[in-house]
Amino acid sequence: MKSVTLLRVFIGICFFILCLIFLGNLFVPSSTQPFERRYTFVCPLQWAYTAAGIQDADRDFSVNTKLVGMEELNAGKQAQAIHDAVLAKVDGIITAGMEDSEVLQEAIDHAQEQGIPVVLVDNDMPDTKRTCYIGTDNYEAGVMAGEAMYKATEGNARIGILVSSLSAPNQQERLAGFEKAIRAYPDMQVAGVLECHSEKLEVKEKLPQFLEETKIDALYITEAIATSVVGDVMKERQIEPDRMRVIAFDNTNEAISYMEEGLYQALIVQAPYLQGYLAVQTLNDILDGNGIDEIIHTECRYMDRQSSKNQEWSDGGAKWHMY
Repeated sequence: MKSVTLLRVFIGICFFILCLIFLGNLFVPSSTQPFERRYTFVCPLQWAYTAAGIQDADRDFSVNTKLVGMEELNAGKQAQAIHDAVLAKVDGIITAGMEDSEVLQEAIDHAQEQGIPVVLVDNDMPDTKRTCYIGTDNYEAGVMAGEAMYKATEGNARIGILVSSLSAPNQQERLAGFEKAIRAYPDMQVAGVLECHSEKLEVKEKLPQFLEETKIDALYITEAIATSVVGDVMKERQIEPDRMRVIAFDNTNEAISYMEEGLYQALIVQAPYLQGYLAVQTLNDILDGNGIDEIIHTECRYMDRQSSKNQEWSDGGAKWHMY
């Protein structure tokens, strides 16, 4: 009888432990549960604010987005990362368009054909099968940049323009808006436009000669990667702020530092955090069968040294997978 009693006690203890394990699994925090949806974001590492918006949206919507980063824009690597995401059977892809890239267009179209929605941010590729574009109204942003240049130069300037590519729709629109704005001021003239294809090394190699040839005293930079390096070129060539007035796109950490040093007069700041957040939200709406707008414009704003002091910037501690 004693052995039977001990056996019953042992069985009872085991049953009690199993019940605790079962109940514990029921109340595991949601963060440790498998994510219902998995997305992939493919972009340059400089897009930390966009990644921060994505990560906050991940927490709010209980999804998981893998951040795949590259040192600089590279259509081949970007396309391969998208193909890898398709093979991994992700539920959605967020990336940026790149003009005149057949491999990227094929990758985006392939993802869509496999039933994986693709949301583009910052730069659209309307000729692809992408589901949605989220980004700045680039023409109006260009107008804002032109007015900022007027303010910085008091309406008298010989201007150079630094773009990623003249064939990129967002660069064309930022250029057109800028030219429209300064057309009202006859003493503001564009002396030349330089393409640097969003590559830091190309900016450093080409910009000094461009400055010598054009004899400009003002510079309009239309994209973030060039914005992040022109200040260094100015320092190396010992160009004082009163000899070169600079209006640039995007509030990268480097750009804000240059502005605090007086090298840049103002920044045209987009809403990369909001673009990232909305991209995740939009993918959820698509998968839930909700209607979405094909094009979603986000705000942009003017920032100078004074207004930047009232703002705090963080990249959200994004964890990247290098590609």
